[in-house]
Parts: sequence; structure tokens; C-alpha cells
Amino acid sequence: MSDFIAGPITDPLTQRLTPASTTLVDGASINLDASVADVFVVTINGNHTIEAPTNSKGGQLLTLVVKQGGGGAFTPSFDAVYKGVEGVSFAQPAGAVTVLQFLCQPVTSGFEYSLVSCSTSAGGLASLPQVSIVGPASSDNSVTGLPAVFNSKKVFVTIDSIVGVGISADPVCFSGQIAGGTLTVACFNTTTGALEPVAAGCTVTLNVLVDLR
Repeated sequence: MSDFIAGPITDPLTQRLTPASTTLVDGASINLDASVADVFVVTINGNHTIEAPTNSKGGQLLTLVVKQGGGGAFTPSFDAVYKGVEGVSFAQPAGAVTVLQFLCQPVTSGFEYSLVSCSTSAGGLASLPQVSIVGPASSDNSVTGLPAVFNSKKVFVTIDSIVGVGISADPVCFSGQIAGGTLTVACFNTTTGALEPVAAGCTVTLNVLVDLR
């Protein structure tokens, strides 16, 4: 019994309450060692690649802080093990900071890292891929597979371009919502509040922003 209780007791949970952070070396390939820290900070000075983390553990929450270097905005690319990053916009000026959190989950081939939160110091907005609605239609579900963290966030939709015969003689607007990882965008008559179909022969391309705050 004396051998069992001798020496200090180390509680690994207590050690993880304040995650260690480390600064990554910027370069064409940016590497993360998940055994070193939970929080990684990198200042990017080019459109570089964030490689798959090494030495990960299932359930680990990794935080990646991406700072724009001089001459930004730069857009990093991510290894295929990162899920949900397709909707994140890095189109921010020099000095802006984007913070991403990933949950490490075991899969058959190793691990994948699902985006669970994202924020930016420049307005708190992330842009999703553009949505094109081709008439006759009043809604479009073309952006799917979005992270669940987007489901409760506000969505702002603006018209990028209209090609064709137009939408309607009545005032219209577009409104979006994300549920179950699918973005739905609909056209509304601003006078009646009813769905307003996009006219046949018309294509409306929309910009979609998500408020991540």
C-alpha cells in the first residue's frame, strides 16, 4: 500500500484545463503536433497548406488561430481530414485573426477533425459558397454538409448578379436559413411575405454570410 500512495499524484484533467499553446512555423506546409499543445497560432504570409495534425487523440479539441500577415488576405488550404472548413472565408485584411476549433474524431482511416466553431476579429462573419437559383424556382438547397455550429446562426443574403428576364415586378428579397447542415435560400415578396418564384429564364446568384458571433 505504501508503494501505491508514495509520490505526487498528477491529474491529467487539471493540466488540460488551461490548454498549452504553441506558435507554428509558417511555410508552404504548416504542421501541427497535437501532443505538444491544444492551441496553435500561425501568421500566414501566403496561400499555404494546413497539414493533418500528428499525434492526435480522439475527443481532443484543437484550436487554430490564423493571423493574416502583411499583404493579406491569404487563404490557407486544408488537408482533407479537416471537415467543415469549406464555408470559412479568410478574405480579411492584414492583421485580422480567424479562430477555428476542431474536434478530433476517430474514423476507419485514422482521425478526422470537424469544425465546431469559427470566429474572426473582422466583423464576425464567414462567407459560404455562392448560391445560384435558376428559375422557375423560389428556393435552392445547393449548399449542404455545413457544420452544425452554423444551424443557430443568423444568415445574411445579398444579390451578387441577376442574369435573364428578372425576378418579379414586385419588391422581393432573399432570406436564408441553415438547418441540419443544409442551407435553404428563398425569394420572398416583401409586400405580402409570400414566396416569390424566380422567373423562368432567370438566374440569380447570391452571396451568403453567416454571423458567427
